[in-house]
Amino acid sequence: MEKLSRGLILDVDERAMTATLLRQYTHHGILAGSQGSMQLLGNGNVFVGWGEVPRVSEFHHSGHIVFDALLGEKYQCYRAFRMPWTGLPAEAPAIAMTGHGSDLTVYASWNGATDVHSWQLLAGSRTGDLRPVSRTRSRGFESALRTTSSAGPHFAVQALDAGGTPLGLSNTVLEQRTV
Repeated sequence: MEKLSRGLILDVDERAMTATLLRQYTHHGILAGSQGSMQLLGNGNVFVGWGEVPRVSEFHHSGHIVFDALLGEKYQCYRAFRMPWTGLPAEAPAIAMTGHGSDLTVYASWNGATDVHSWQLLAGSRTGDLRPVSRTRSRGFESALRTTSSAGPHFAVQALDAGGTPLGLSNTVLEQRTV
Protein backbone atom coordinates (compact mmCIF):
# COMPACT_ATOMS: atom_id res chain seq x y z
CA MET A 1 0.00 0.00 0.00
CA GLU A 2 1.27 3.46 -0.95
CA LYS A 3 2.00 6.04 1.76
CA LEU A 4 1.62 9.07 -0.54
CA SER A 5 -0.48 9.88 -3.59
CA ARG A 6 1.59 10.76 -6.62
CA GLY A 7 1.39 12.06 -10.14
CA LEU A 8 3.20 9.81 -12.60
CA ILE A 9 4.83 10.18 -15.99
CA LEU A 10 5.20 6.77 -17.57
CA ASP A 11 6.76 5.46 -20.75
CA VAL A 12 4.21 2.91 -21.98
CA ASP A 13 5.22 0.29 -24.53
CA GLU A 14 1.96 -1.22 -25.77
CA ARG A 15 3.69 -3.89 -27.88
CA ALA A 16 5.80 -5.22 -25.02
CA MET A 17 3.00 -4.48 -22.52
CA THR A 18 5.39 -2.65 -20.18
CA ALA A 19 5.45 0.69 -18.41
CA THR A 20 8.55 2.47 -17.17
CA LEU A 21 8.39 5.16 -14.49
CA LEU A 22 10.01 8.37 -15.83
CA ARG A 23 9.01 10.86 -13.11
CA GLN A 24 6.80 11.03 -10.06
CA TYR A 25 5.45 14.01 -8.15
CA THR A 26 4.45 13.70 -4.49
CA HIS A 27 3.29 16.14 -1.84
CA HIS A 28 4.30 15.48 1.76
CA GLY A 29 1.41 14.06 3.75
CA ILE A 30 -1.15 13.64 0.95
CA LEU A 31 -2.78 10.27 0.51
CA ALA A 32 -6.04 10.60 -1.44
CA GLY A 33 -8.49 7.72 -1.44
CA SER A 34 -9.98 8.58 -4.84
CA GLN A 35 -9.90 10.76 -7.93
CA GLY A 36 -7.03 13.06 -8.88
CA SER A 37 -5.46 14.32 -12.10
CA MET A 38 -2.22 15.58 -13.58
CA GLN A 39 -1.75 18.16 -16.35
CA LEU A 40 1.49 18.65 -18.29
CA LEU A 41 2.07 22.40 -18.70
CA GLY A 42 3.72 24.11 -21.66
CA ASN A 43 6.73 25.21 -19.59
CA GLY A 44 7.58 21.62 -18.58
CA ASN A 45 5.94 21.85 -15.16
CA VAL A 46 3.06 19.64 -14.03
CA PHE A 47 -0.18 20.58 -12.26
CA VAL A 48 -1.67 18.00 -9.90
CA GLY A 49 -5.18 17.90 -8.47
CA TRP A 50 -5.25 15.64 -5.43
CA GLY A 51 -8.85 14.41 -5.85
CA GLU A 52 -10.65 13.97 -2.54
CA VAL A 53 -7.89 15.95 -0.82
CA PRO A 54 -8.85 19.62 -1.32
CA ARG A 55 -5.53 20.77 -2.73
CA VAL A 56 -3.84 21.51 -6.06
CA SER A 57 -0.09 21.79 -6.64
CA GLU A 58 2.22 22.82 -9.46
CA PHE A 59 5.60 21.16 -9.61
CA HIS A 60 8.67 22.39 -11.45
CA HIS A 61 9.82 19.69 -13.87
CA SER A 62 12.69 18.99 -11.46
CA GLY A 63 10.17 17.99 -8.80
CA HIS A 64 9.95 20.88 -6.33
CA ILE A 65 6.64 22.62 -5.64
CA VAL A 66 6.28 26.10 -7.16
CA PHE A 67 2.56 26.62 -6.39
CA ASP A 68 0.31 25.02 -3.80
CA ALA A 69 -3.26 25.89 -2.87
CA LEU A 70 -5.76 24.56 -0.35
CA LEU A 71 -9.20 24.70 -1.98
CA GLY A 72 -11.52 24.42 1.00
CA GLU A 73 -12.15 21.93 3.76
CA LYS A 74 -14.96 19.94 2.10
CA TYR A 75 -13.96 20.48 -1.52
CA GLN A 76 -13.03 17.61 -3.86
CA CYS A 77 -11.82 17.92 -7.44
CA TYR A 78 -12.19 15.07 -9.87
CA ARG A 79 -10.00 17.01 -12.34
CA ALA A 80 -7.97 20.17 -11.89
CA PHE A 81 -6.53 22.38 -14.63
CA ARG A 82 -4.24 25.40 -14.60
CA MET A 83 -5.23 27.79 -17.39
CA PRO A 84 -5.16 31.51 -18.18
CA TRP A 85 -8.25 33.20 -16.79
CA THR A 86 -9.66 36.70 -17.05
CA GLY A 87 -12.20 38.04 -14.60
CA LEU A 88 -14.61 40.75 -15.75
CA PRO A 89 -17.32 41.23 -13.12
CA ALA A 90 -20.93 41.82 -14.19
CA GLU A 91 -21.30 44.69 -11.71
CA ALA A 92 -19.76 48.13 -12.10
CA PRO A 93 -16.58 49.17 -10.26
CA ALA A 94 -17.13 50.52 -6.75
CA ILE A 95 -16.39 54.11 -5.71
CA ALA A 96 -16.11 55.56 -2.20
CA MET A 97 -14.97 58.96 -0.92
CA THR A 98 -13.52 60.36 2.30
CA GLY A 99 -12.84 63.96 3.21
CA HIS A 100 -13.98 66.94 1.18
CA GLY A 101 -12.63 69.82 -0.89
CA SER A 102 -8.83 69.81 -1.12
CA ASP A 103 -8.70 66.89 1.33
CA LEU A 104 -10.87 64.58 -0.83
CA THR A 105 -9.67 61.02 -1.45
CA VAL A 106 -11.60 58.76 -3.81
CA TYR A 107 -11.26 54.98 -3.61
CA ALA A 108 -11.75 52.64 -6.56
CA SER A 109 -12.27 48.89 -6.38
CA TRP A 110 -13.57 46.15 -8.67
CA ASN A 111 -13.58 42.80 -6.92
CA GLY A 112 -12.79 39.99 -9.37
CA ALA A 113 -11.46 42.12 -12.25
CA THR A 114 -8.08 40.76 -13.34
CA ASP A 115 -6.99 43.17 -16.08
CA VAL A 116 -7.22 46.53 -14.28
CA HIS A 117 -3.88 48.27 -14.75
CA SER A 118 -4.87 51.76 -13.63
CA TRP A 119 -7.77 53.86 -12.40
CA GLN A 120 -8.90 57.19 -13.78
CA LEU A 121 -10.88 59.65 -11.65
CA LEU A 122 -13.56 61.55 -13.55
CA ALA A 123 -15.12 64.72 -12.16
CA GLY A 124 -17.52 67.40 -13.29
CA SER A 125 -20.08 69.98 -12.27
CA ARG A 126 -22.88 67.76 -13.63
CA THR A 127 -23.31 63.99 -13.99
CA GLY A 128 -23.13 64.12 -17.80
CA ASP A 129 -20.11 66.44 -17.83
CA LEU A 130 -17.35 64.26 -16.31
CA ARG A 131 -13.74 64.61 -17.43
CA PRO A 132 -10.48 62.97 -16.27
CA VAL A 133 -8.82 64.77 -13.34
CA SER A 134 -6.33 62.19 -12.04
CA ARG A 135 -5.02 58.70 -12.65
CA THR A 136 -3.17 56.10 -10.58
CA ARG A 137 -1.83 52.62 -11.06
CA SER A 138 -4.05 49.87 -9.64
CA ARG A 139 -2.81 48.81 -6.22
CA GLY A 140 -4.41 45.52 -5.27
CA PHE A 141 -7.98 45.37 -4.04
CA GLU A 142 -8.45 49.13 -3.58
CA SER A 143 -6.70 52.15 -5.07
CA ALA A 144 -6.77 55.73 -3.81
CA LEU A 145 -7.03 58.78 -6.09
CA ARG A 146 -6.60 62.41 -5.02
CA THR A 147 -8.15 65.47 -6.58
CA THR A 148 -8.22 69.24 -6.21
CA SER A 149 -10.92 71.27 -4.51
CA SER A 150 -12.00 72.70 -7.89
CA ALA A 151 -13.03 69.28 -9.26
CA GLY A 152 -16.51 67.84 -8.90
CA PRO A 153 -18.88 67.77 -7.12
CA HIS A 154 -19.81 64.75 -9.27
CA PHE A 155 -17.29 61.89 -9.42
CA ALA A 156 -16.85 58.46 -11.02
CA VAL A 157 -13.93 56.06 -11.42
CA GLN A 158 -13.00 54.26 -14.60
CA ALA A 159 -10.94 51.03 -14.77
CA LEU A 160 -8.33 50.98 -17.56
CA ASP A 161 -6.29 48.10 -18.98
CA ALA A 162 -2.52 48.32 -19.65
CA GLY A 163 -3.16 50.01 -23.02
CA GLY A 164 -5.47 52.64 -21.50
CA THR A 165 -8.66 51.06 -22.86
CA PRO A 166 -11.65 51.51 -20.51
CA LEU A 167 -12.85 48.28 -18.90
CA GLY A 168 -15.59 49.56 -16.62
CA LEU A 169 -17.14 52.71 -15.17
CA SER A 170 -18.56 53.19 -11.67
CA ASN A 171 -21.80 54.92 -10.84
CA THR A 172 -21.51 58.70 -10.49
CA VAL A 173 -21.53 59.94 -6.90
CA LEU A 174 -22.06 63.41 -5.53
CA GLU A 175 -19.55 64.80 -3.04
CA GLN A 176 -21.20 65.96 0.18
CA ARG A 177 -19.81 69.48 0.57
CA THR A 178 -20.25 71.62 3.65
CA VAL A 179 -20.66 75.37 3.49
